[in-house]
Amino acid sequence: MRKTLLLLAMVGILANAHAQDAKSLNKNKRELLRLSSTYLGFEMLSTKPATINGFNISQNLYGPSIEIMGTMSVGYLTGMGYHADSNAYSRARLMYYDFHYALPLLKTRVVNFRPEFGLRLVANQLNAYFTDNELDANGLGMGIYGGISINVGSFMAKFKYGGDANYNMGNNSFKSLLNYGSITIGISPMNLFMNPKNFTASGIARTLSNYKKTWNGQSREFKKNSDGSTTKTITDYYQESWTESYGIQDFRCKDVQPFLWVGPRIVSNLNFYAGDNPIAAFGVNVGGRYGSLWINSFYEKGNIAFKEPFKRNYDFVNLDNNKQPRMDGAFLNSTRYGAQIGLELVTYMQKRDFIYMDSKIKQATAHFSVTPFIGYIVADIGDLHFYETNGVSNLSNYLAKVGATEENDIRKVGKSASAINLGVQVGFGAAAFNMERNYYKTDDIKRPLLGKWQFGIAYNIPVIRVIRALSTKSRFKDAWQEAKEIKE
Repeated sequence: MRKTLLLLAMVGILANAHAQDAKSLNKNKRELLRLSSTYLGFEMLSTKPATINGFNISQNLYGPSIEIMGTMSVGYLTGMGYHADSNAYSRARLMYYDFHYALPLLKTRVVNFRPEFGLRLVANQLNAYFTDNELDANGLGMGIYGGISINVGSFMAKFKYGGDANYNMGNNSFKSLLNYGSITIGISPMNLFMNPKNFTASGIARTLSNYKKTWNGQSREFKKNSDGSTTKTITDYYQESWTESYGIQDFRCKDVQPFLWVGPRIVSNLNFYAGDNPIAAFGVNVGGRYGSLWINSFYEKGNIAFKEPFKRNYDFVNLDNNKQPRMDGAFLNSTRYGAQIGLELVTYMQKRDFIYMDSKIKQATAHFSVTPFIGYIVADIGDLHFYETNGVSNLSNYLAKVGATEENDIRKVGKSASAINLGVQVGFGAAAFNMERNYYKTDDIKRPLLGKWQFGIAYNIPVIRVIRALSTKSRFKDAWQEAKEIKE
């Protein structure tokens, strides 16, 4: 942050110093554009990493990616491996943390191109189906890569290609030397409209310290029952003490002030999905944040995925389940709508000890947010579809062996469902990631096969601020044109 402020100051000085040449000024403009590059994105490998132990990557790796200030990125990608000789599946994972240098070629935020070169720390995992120790199936290493990102307004597309050298601890089915490419689509926090500012205020807070809990003994009571038996009751006694103090405490955050949003959302499955198509549904969010309060409603259309009726073990040896044919799939062309409410923890954790807060502290809304939430969902269930061609017969054969019930036969799910929705959202300004899980019921019967973890991206566009900004720009252009006409 200090470096950013210093660069801003340098640009201001150079802009007012006519003796400085244009090259220095342009250089600093590009540096500011580089440091302002923060994106939340969705990344997918464009080429599949090489494997050993008889495994192949059957479903490509994908997942969330975050770029921070144009200098570092973090990503977590997941997919699926398949062992043709044994018909066993295994989860593939790739995690990285990189440091890179990206040079904006242009001096504008509207459209830009950024060649990028970087070093990364990597951890990957593709457990051989015979592995019985998760640590044995990990690889750790380093890599280099090059790429280019294309920035258009609030959106970014990045193309990368590089290689990693890993130390495999045991039965990791990725090769030690890997090369692969990836494509990332990202969205910016919309700082122009969110206008995050450093905010500090003071309030009266209560602090608890020196907590002690002491055991003070035990009592035993014996009671004779009418049937001749005896009931014994044991009670433990404790004494608690603590020091309670009051004083001035500072509240700090990067504040964006309360805002309302309307924006798109995409939902992706973190478990099995069809082919290389991990996107499950598209929709729209309508909601808002005020201080620590987070409220959202949504509507989406797409697929509702369902799990297999048994616990397939991707990480450890479980030959019977690993070798079962696939019995998962989705209800196609389904719709879901619901409402959610959450507590934003960045501001809440600071405010919880305050016994007095002025209105500025109450409405301070953090630019970076972590929000656990709960919601209620209503779903219209679409057409049943198994990812494997023989899915129906696979399920029938399996249930013939173990017995069909309302809960393990996915064909008994009705056409309408309701669900309790639990999750957490991590956000940077207008851009946010969601991790959530739904607990469905149809006809008052629990449907655990519908309860899958899902990952999503939300773009919470501050619609009122955007409208105001556009209106202000329009009025400025009209006033400028009027001033020119008067001058002429």
